[in-house]
Parts: sequence; C-alpha cells; structure tokens
Amino acid sequence: MTASTLNLILGDQLNWDSLIWQDVDKDNDLFWMAEVKQASTNPTSNINRTVFFLAAMRHFAEDIQEKNYSLLYSELKDGFDSFSDALTNTLRQHAISKARCVLPGDYQIMQEIEHCLKQHSIEIESVSYTHL
Repeated sequence: MTASTLNLILGDQLNWDSLIWQDVDKDNDLFWMAEVKQASTNPTSNINRTVFFLAAMRHFAEDIQEKNYSLLYSELKDGFDSFSDALTNTLRQHAISKARCVLPGDYQIMQEIEHCLKQHSIEIESVSYTHL
C-alpha cells in the first residue's frame, strides 16, 4: 500500500479557493473531513446553526467526491467525540505518510490535531490561511 498524504478540511474551510487544493496528487492523496460531537457542542450552539453547518459540510463533501477526489468523511452517527478520535480511526486504517492542513480559526483544534498526529509519528504541513 502506498503511503498517502492526508489533506484535512475543517468546517471553516469549505471552499475551492483554499491552498489545500494546490500541489495535490489526485491519484494518491486523501482528503479528510469529520463531523464530531465536540465541534457541535463547543462553543455552545443552537440546533439551527448545527444543522446549517453540517449541511454545508455534507454539500462540500459531495462536491469533492463529484470531482473524483478520494474523501474520507465521518458523520456524527459514526460516534466520534473529537477530531483526535476521528483522526486516530483514519490513521489506523490507512497508510499515511504526512498530513496537510490549513490553519483553522480555532487554535485549540489545531493543537488537538497536531498532538494526535505526533502520537502517530506523522508530520504535518500547515498551509497558508486564506479563508478570511
């Protein structure tokens, strides 16, 4: 199995202008999105915001798949409480050589992701922040 680059797409990065789409090896790279309980409850959110947010994520995920990119997508029903839970599950199932991520708007999320990847001895490349 060829080791792949895992390109992380977080909920505040649902756009095709993101630099995550540059320098992609469409045949070997994987894209990753995850709906996790923690992101739906922290910060405190009302049901309308959560439904809208998840709908936007799912719509963007469909776009990614329609453009024939390999996408790993975890839904809330998969039962992951945190990004690190979902990411650990992915890392156990796939041969990942490195990860790439646009810096999220929430610094704590990036810390969680970096910590998880470090535990699995996977380097992370931070891509420039362009979604403001």
